[in-house]
Amino acid sequence: MSKFCYWSVADGAHGQMMTTCIASARNVGVTDDFHIWTDQEIPGAICHPCGNYNKHKYLFKLRFLYNEVKKLNYDYFIFIDADNYFVKHPGNGTFDTLLRDNELFVQMENDCTSPNVKRGDWWSMPIKFWVQTNKFKGVTSRKIWNTNAGFWIVKKEYIDEFYEKTMEFWNYCYHELGIEFTEEAPIAFIGNLRQKDNELSSLRNTSQVWASDWTGNFKDKFPSVNETWDFEDYMSGEKIQVCPAIVHMMKGKDLLINGL
Repeated sequence: MSKFCYWSVADGAHGQMMTTCIASARNVGVTDDFHIWTDQEIPGAICHPCGNYNKHKYLFKLRFLYNEVKKLNYDYFIFIDADNYFVKHPGNGTFDTLLRDNELFVQMENDCTSPNVKRGDWWSMPIKFWVQTNKFKGVTSRKIWNTNAGFWIVKKEYIDEFYEKTMEFWNYCYHELGIEFTEEAPIAFIGNLRQKDNELSSLRNTSQVWASDWTGNFKDKFPSVNETWDFEDYMSGEKIQVCPAIVHMMKGKDLLINGL
């Protein structure tokens, strides 16, 4: 089984959220390392000073991966946002399974080529243009997806190329197209480009491990073991029931700050 760690960048209130995230992991038996770049002591984590860094559009995730994380001695690295919560242990070998024979895992959240797409844009880029831009930059798959950047995995030997391709895509969109994306777009792009059989990496096929609660099912309470909830496709509005081991509590930040 491969050696891996979780990692994140979490200062200020995000450090408080990460404290709760790691506590939830330890409570369900997760013993793997968490490396956190932070300005505080976070129980259960191996802490590194984050210093002053540019938080604009969250591109710091890519920079920390390239400049700091790749120095660590693990086979692959799991990025996890501070506003995640472990409902249960993800399972031994789960992340090896997510990676399959890929250098990375990016959850393909919404199919932007679906005939059921109702939204006109993603991060201000028209959906048709998002699809066209991915294909222009080398994606050959029939379906083009987006992602949520709160959880993704990269193998150590692929970090340099991951960084180069994501930043090249971001710079192209900004300087050539005039669209200033967050980190989500280049991470979705590299998933579209480099994952084999993205259908296997779709939310529908991986929601047992992780899913984002962007609609606020857990705004006022923590999720409980085996609790199912409706995930709403951001693009189409379609709903499927999910029951992930790790929940991205995007609307539950206050709960996470206050702790368990």
